[in-house]
Amino acid sequence: MPVRLTHSVRRLFCPVLVLVATAAGADAPARPAFLWPPTAITPFANSAEPGEGEFTAVPGDVVTTDPNASPAVMQATFRTMARGTKAVARVVAWDPRRIELRMRPGRMNPVPPKGPRGDGRLPQDAALASRLVGAFNGGFLTEDVTCCDGMTVDGHEYTPATPRGATIALLKDGRTGLGTWPKDPVSLEDLGIVSLRQNLVPFIEDGRVDPYSRKRWGGTLDVKYAVGDKTIRTALCS
Repeated sequence: MPVRLTHSVRRLFCPVLVLVATAAGADAPARPAFLWPPTAITPFANSAEPGEGEFTAVPGDVVTTDPNASPAVMQATFRTMARGTKAVARVVAWDPRRIELRMRPGRMNPVPPKGPRGDGRLPQDAALASRLVGAFNGGFLTEDVTCCDGMTVDGHEYTPATPRGATIALLKDGRTGLGTWPKDPVSLEDLGIVSLRQNLVPFIEDGRVDPYSRKRWGGTLDVKYAVGDKTIRTALCS
């Protein structure tokens, strides 16, 4: 097993996306021209600092790696503005040949229109839990969004997917899909989707920033760890 979790989380208030190591002997989904490790990110800053934008292995206090294998989870940091050094982005990449994406609903969010909420627990199955790599934020609270709060886990719908929603999906063949939910009605079965999570509309679509003119992507008032008008936000990209 290439990696395992060294930090534990017991009960989850909000939904999370979960990374688990691929089961021993499992065949990875076919991927055309897959590149690993990822190439360096060109910094936006006028002058790059040493190591800026370059991917390195995630430290050992977060995941444990096999010394005989290349890192399965890597990270890079870079400044997002041409001037100034305050806005820094951290990108974490995982090797999809060895890491699978799973999803778990929180015990309070999302809020289903009917039926029970999630149990707020990470995978409890021993075989799956032993392969747990990590987990990260699964989107805004249901009460804080006006659209695009869909979530389905292992075929069970908690909240329906809505058009224009930025969607991350786990497909039946093991691949991960990322895109905008279509306007026309579609079924998860027809799309081959096992699990999905939506969070607002996409920030970038086909190279265009804020294609739906949302402009506001979350406030900082009473937000934990916010400093002035700055706070920590997460996003997914491919």
